[in-house]
Amino acid sequence: PAPPVDQVQNAATFATREIEELTVVFDKLLQIAEAESGARRQIFQPVSLSDIVADVVELYEPVAEEKDVRFSTELADSAVADGDRDLLASAIANLIDNAIKYAGSPAEVSVRTVQTSDSVCVVVQDNGPGIAAAERAKIGTRFFRLNAAVPGYGLGLASVMAIAHLHHATFKLDDAGPGLVATLTFKRDATT
Repeated sequence: PAPPVDQVQNAATFATREIEELTVVFDKLLQIAEAESGARRQIFQPVSLSDIVADVVELYEPVAEEKDVRFSTELADSAVADGDRDLLASAIANLIDNAIKYAGSPAEVSVRTVQTSDSVCVVVQDNGPGIAAAERAKIGTRFFRLNAAVPGYGLGLASVMAIAHLHHATFKLDDAGPGLVATLTFKRDATT
């Protein structure tokens, strides 16, 4: 006898969800591999990090509002770096997504761009539990997840690190007491 229709529909829904999740993981791994190979470096051009941050924050505002996260932004006028706009947006989105996931209560996330005479930085800070110094060394290892109860695949920060490397930028995590501060630092070109 054939299984009941609702059982078949549930199995199909579950299989579809699993395939969608595998597609997300595959896309993220492909993005990491592409960044690590340097394949996209040839299309670098000057991009405004402040504009990218503003666009990504706008995308995440509804998510933050739904989760009762207070967003604050502070954007430098001419925070420009050479890079691939899409990859940089992806890295910044990963940082903001993580900050929203791990923000404390009441939740606060600040995003800012900072420029100095020799560098431009994107800084994302939350007021969550932070990451113990001993655990920070594991961050960025593919599939490593600090908290299995929080949705994700353990690829977001690995992707950020690969994108930073491709852009000759540094990626650093520090204690924000409370919370975590993630910083992407791009060296300024003498002509920028």
